[in-house]
Amino acid sequence: MSNKEKQAKVRLVMQEFKSGKLASGSGEKVTSAKQALAIALSTAGLSRKPKKDMSEDYYMAFMKELGGDDEKERDDDKSFSPPSSVRAAARRGLELRKKHGKGGLSTQEAGKQGIGSGVARATTLASGKSISYAMIKRMAAFFSRHAKNLSGGEDNAGYIAGLLWGGSAGRAWANKIIKMVESAKN
Repeated sequence: MSNKEKQAKVRLVMQEFKSGKLASGSGEKVTSAKQALAIALSTAGLSRKPKKDMSEDYYMAFMKELGGDDEKERDDDKSFSPPSSVRAAARRGLELRKKHGKGGLSTQEAGKQGIGSGVARATTLASGKSISYAMIKRMAAFFSRHAKNLSGGEDNAGYIAGLLWGGSAGRAWANKIIKMVESAKN
């Protein structure tokens, strides 16, 4: 993964934190900047540990060290509210994960692998809070990577993971948003 990709992952998690949308693996809202940066670094596959006195200045210095600044991508400031079908699928995914103990990764598990957390995504989607365009693109990427794993019964880990990201309704919604934004660019 390039520094630019790592920077984008760190930026995305920190933006979720700043907007009050970042949730821990247990689904609780993250209120500590230090914890948010630790999650961000872990998500980006970086092992650097935050300083005890970590501040916004530390985050900015870290981003510069990766080779960039804190400017948002042009479309990243757009946000979209998930439709009821996507919220319902995410809630169902959380229920099935709790019932069967499988499907999707917690924030900590996902961070160790340098990927997005299905539980964090489901928590955000189920709440109905708006999500960024960058997150919409991550949803579409998840579905394109895991399309073959999304069929199965309610005790199937792939099926549960797909529900955590919004299920088939989430896939259709993410693709619709991406088409809409891309056509508006042109």
